[in-house]
Amino acid sequence: ACLKSMGELEKINRKQDVTTALIQLIELSQPDDAANTLIQYASSCPDEETWEQLKSVLNKDPKKNIACESVLKNNNSPEPSKALAMELISPESEPFREIQAKIYEKSAVLKIAYAKVMFLKEPYDCAKLILETCKELPNQKASWLMNWMAGQIENTTTEINTESPEETVKTMERLG
Repeated sequence: ACLKSMGELEKINRKQDVTTALIQLIELSQPDDAANTLIQYASSCPDEETWEQLKSVLNKDPKKNIACESVLKNNNSPEPSKALAMELISPESEPFREIQAKIYEKSAVLKIAYAKVMFLKEPYDCAKLILETCKELPNQKASWLMNWMAGQIENTTTEINTESPEETVKTMERLG
């Protein structure tokens, strides 16, 4: 079993290296359809770090918004591609608002993308959505998401006074 696990880890490592190399190649060569190609590649992202790398490259592409709108409007776009597009496009855009209107009917992938984008504007509702959706996710993804959310909460709330247990409880109750 250990050898099988090691083999799986090697495959993941190779996939990460290939993904990173591909993203860098597209970033350097900047073909006309780079944004669309990278958004479509979202389904192949092996982990959150690669996902963030993909977002970073896409944020530099001037055609990013056009590609995102196209992916969100296309009913045949894979959900990871739609999720990536949601994280890259303005929440005020028409395609984002269309998904937002029916977010509770959407898949876990799209709910999470929505919650990540809207967390600063609607922290309570998005935290609730994330907690409910984590039940549908693999443990590693749920764990990453909980850590991400904890970081967001830390950045958006006041410091918790840990010197006095009573004050800590009061502060946490006040923050909800």
